[in-house]
Amino acid sequence: MKNRRLLCALVAIALGHVAKPHASSAAVADLLVSNDTAVWYASGASAADVAAYNGYIGGSDPDIDNFNNSPFSYRAFGYFQFDLSTLNIETIDSAEFSIQRMAINPSNNIVATDAFDVLNDVASVDRVDFYGLNSVAGNTAQDWSESTLSFNTTGNELTAASIASGGSHLTTGTVEDFSGQDSVAGQTVSLSGPALTTWLQTRLDDNGLATIISINPQGALAGSGLAYHSSNGALGFTPSLNLVYTVAIPEPTSAAILGITLSTVLLRRRRR
Repeated sequence: MKNRRLLCALVAIALGHVAKPHASSAAVADLLVSNDTAVWYASGASAADVAAYNGYIGGSDPDIDNFNNSPFSYRAFGYFQFDLSTLNIETIDSAEFSIQRMAINPSNNIVATDAFDVLNDVASVDRVDFYGLNSVAGNTAQDWSESTLSFNTTGNELTAASIASGGSHLTTGTVEDFSGQDSVAGQTVSLSGPALTTWLQTRLDDNGLATIISINPQGALAGSGLAYHSSNGALGFTPSLNLVYTVAIPEPTSAAILGITLSTVLLRRRRR
């Protein structure tokens, strides 16, 4: 009789244990970029230039260019991919994306020299804006590779029509708009805030891959070029995503507790 009462009590505890909320702990991580590259576009130039720019793959370059030039419509957009699935994240509490400007703008193997513009995020002379690549039909897949991505292989978020329309040069509705939410301190450009955190959580709930796109929205007529360190550049300057997040610590399952309970009761019976 005593064994039965003990068994019933322990089973009730085991089954009720599942209803308790999971314990959690806070964590901080500096997540380095998985893939990063500059996508170049040209129109109105020579046929050879158009073919070279639009098919250019810059995955091995030490720099990520953001270029905005008229009258030949040369453009360069930065793509930065992060893999959130490498961390055991339950919820993202805050995030900050950071890239470092290069002291000089090196050759990108197509343009011998780019105009070295002023790094500025003041509204009237804005040179820096960011957007998040959404997972919508027709967009560049989130698992893109820097060894294959060029303008010719980007999706609906970046097309000749979107570039011609001006503004961000990106297709409305295909990207999350973080323009005006960045900050510049010395040679570091950072993006943070609730909008970025919320968007990253949606990427976490999808497949964990998140792509941030950088643009140069207001290039000067003579050319407006900025360059940032890529993952192939100098050590210590790799694009990064600083995360403060909550890690779920699973409680023991009811099945595991019930198994321990039954083992205890059976052991007592054998001893008697």
